[in-house]
Amino acid sequence: WELNLIWVKSSSHLIESRSRGPAKCHFSSFTMTEPLSKIQEVDAKNAAEECSPPTQEEQVFIDNAMADAQVDPAVFTPTDKVQIMRGYQTYDPRGKCTTEAFQNITTFRKKYRAEEFLRVRQEKTEVYLDKVWCEWIYPPDKYGHIHVAMKFSELDIGALEKLEDEELTRLQAQRLAAYSQYKIKASEESGVQRYKHTLIIDLHGSGMGILSGKKKKMVQRVMAIGSDFYPETIWKIYVINAPFIFRAAWGIAKAWVHPITQAKINVLGNPSECAKRLEIEGVSKANMPDILKGPCKGKTSFEVVKEMTEYTLAKDAEAKEAEEGAENQDQDQEANSSTSDLGRDAVRGGRRTPQTTML
Repeated sequence: WELNLIWVKSSSHLIESRSRGPAKCHFSSFTMTEPLSKIQEVDAKNAAEECSPPTQEEQVFIDNAMADAQVDPAVFTPTDKVQIMRGYQTYDPRGKCTTEAFQNITTFRKKYRAEEFLRVRQEKTEVYLDKVWCEWIYPPDKYGHIHVAMKFSELDIGALEKLEDEELTRLQAQRLAAYSQYKIKASEESGVQRYKHTLIIDLHGSGMGILSGKKKKMVQRVMAIGSDFYPETIWKIYVINAPFIFRAAWGIAKAWVHPITQAKINVLGNPSECAKRLEIEGVSKANMPDILKGPCKGKTSFEVVKEMTEYTLAKDAEAKEAEEGAENQDQDQEANSSTSDLGRDAVRGGRRTPQTTML
């Protein structure tokens, strides 16, 4: 089963922690035999945690981890800090793993100039997002989690292999940065914090190639960028059109499923099973993804990158305008203050002049 799912692990931080030994492994999965009411109960609890600010205990943990990592807190947004802290809460040793995560993410952002991902055009962005590794974004569930879908059969492995490591990392990180900004924008509009999304993976046509070879290695390589540098972003994973051997292996793996996190991974047969689950999770028929035979075509990830780049640049312009306005206001106040001082001096001078004349 590990051969079947190792590449999924890289995408989600959900299959197991990076601890060593079977006693310390943590699995996140949905078992088809689990009562729906129990799954909904877990969903409600996890959704409530996601939209809540860090507790006092969590904040202390964040502060200590960042102090141990010796990183600049300004590099991370408040949401970044929460995601990293919660994303590594099942790791062992948790403190060390979280500290290393802060260090590694800081190094990554500086090396690849993460601030430019949604400000500076990447040369191969359109080709990569529309031709090499295609994904589609669909409307959210009842909690506000958007859906991201990919088709395993449409991955251009040959094109992926031709990309240098740094180039591939930059292109994939740009996509993930756009997804993060997309969720932030949606959270600002709804007033509810959401930093996770649901991933739908269509394995149609994957065959035995999913178990080994170049395709598996390339998928692992790309997924690792998300798991290492954009943790705690996955709400659920739906695997549809899973080959029989994949589902059989998953049936064995379910014996090690952790009960607290059992609502995360869904290994299904045909798309209609997934559509039924999404309906229960609040997705209307009009918003049902076309990958599940619904009418909603969604957006391509390239469209989302363009949209979020425009949004980011517009926010930058607003901030610059506000800053310039504040500077002009300060200058006006200084000028008014100087004028007032001169006026007072002139008044005082005018009162002295008649007295001098009279003398």
